[in-house]
Amino acid sequence: MRSASALARLRTFADAYGLPAADRARVVDALPHAHEWCYDVVRAAVARGHPTFKRMWRSGGELKSDRTHRWLVEHQRPMGAALGAP
Repeated sequence: MRSASALARLRTFADAYGLPAADRARVVDALPHAHEWCYDVVRAAVARGHPTFKRMWRSGGELKSDRTHRWLVEHQRPMGAALGAP
């Protein structure tokens, strides 16, 4: 299951960085916002005609971004559980 492997990778990432338990819930809350911020940058570049971003966006990048954002929002609770967030 892809979701389970994503959650395991998130836990490995947090553990590798030594993220304290108290900060893990903050990471979960921040992920959808950080994703949106990154893709705001991409959208702005596409609007300015950036050839690489434009090509990526039009060849499925926009749909992938939308799916990823939905996943991040819908999986807040499982991400928190995977991280052992309080």
